[in-house]
Amino acid sequence: MSYYTDLKTGHDIASFVRRQVKSAEEIATTVDGSPIQVVKLGGGRKPAILLKAGNHSSEIAGIHALLTFLAEGLQSPFETHIIPCGSPFDFGGYRFALEWASETKVHIEDDEQCLAELTRLGRKVYEGEHFILFEVRNTLFTWVDRKKLDSRRLFYGQLDTLTLRDPELRAILSGKRIFFPNELYYPEDYGSYDQAGLVGWTSPDGYVSNLNRLYDRYDVPPELWSIRDYCERLKPAMVIDLHESCINTRIPEKLKRSGEQLGNHFLILPPVHAPSYEAIETPVAEAMVAATGNAGFDCFTLSQLEAAWGYPDTDYFHGYLRKDVRDGMPFYRWAIRFADVSITTETSMDMPIEKRVMIHITLVNAAIEAFSRFL
Repeated sequence: MSYYTDLKTGHDIASFVRRQVKSAEEIATTVDGSPIQVVKLGGGRKPAILLKAGNHSSEIAGIHALLTFLAEGLQSPFETHIIPCGSPFDFGGYRFALEWASETKVHIEDDEQCLAELTRLGRKVYEGEHFILFEVRNTLFTWVDRKKLDSRRLFYGQLDTLTLRDPELRAILSGKRIFFPNELYYPEDYGSYDQAGLVGWTSPDGYVSNLNRLYDRYDVPPELWSIRDYCERLKPAMVIDLHESCINTRIPEKLKRSGEQLGNHFLILPPVHAPSYEAIETPVAEAMVAATGNAGFDCFTLSQLEAAWGYPDTDYFHGYLRKDVRDGMPFYRWAIRFADVSITTETSMDMPIEKRVMIHITLVNAAIEAFSRFL
């Protein structure tokens, strides 16, 4: 199981992929010219399956897990299509994006230097409580006073609420990519402005979200429409989307002190209960959970998920969630239009990346093995 420390940008990922495989289809390019690649591995058995990571570019373990399959092989009887990184431009991170937008080298080691560079290179377009938005080349960069405001909290909720209330802010953000300082909850050796960007997008009607929750919209960047178009043509019967969660940081200390072992991962399944999905999807999910359990990786419990996310009526089976009440249309929910199995994997970000990569690989291998028993 590998963590490829030399991969810092989407261009690095593209070069790595080209070195590992004979051919990779490039289905689109992002604003900096880095390609969104698809690699076909496995056997020739149909229907096809699809593995994807990296629409949340800050969640890097899934990306490295899929790159490991390219480097070390994948045992799959099915025609298996792999999208290693769904947002390669964002993977480069805040500083990389600012250098691309400003066409100059940027020096940022801390929040004070960030403000100085944004003031030098950008145009201040909005100032809120404890944060400022700067525009550089039609891209927005957020400075956050992180002594007073968590930038992830601003991204996941607060900015969306402000935008819906403020027409002026909505007009500023509409159709633009927004970079935030990354609040890192996991032990990779890079800082808030290095790789793995925390990135959002704003729709014309003022909806601020991460790229993974916009799959029902057509006013989106090429990362999404290219993946949608590819899936519409392929119509994979199983999709596995690899993600990560900082859920441990949101579990109250009282529950942590209770002695209940905190989990390493959990799964999210679409809230669809038609027989055509339940007959295959649920057994595949349970096989994935069993495989990681046998490998020594515990799942989050119902009490841990409810304490972290505040769901009062979660439909939870051991290891997987069937009721995601957050807004938007994530990939796993969109894909059920053609997939019998559509599952998101979520590893806990506070573990070393090698361990998170191993969990993802174990989950994917178990899903493929279980799926082969039904088709």
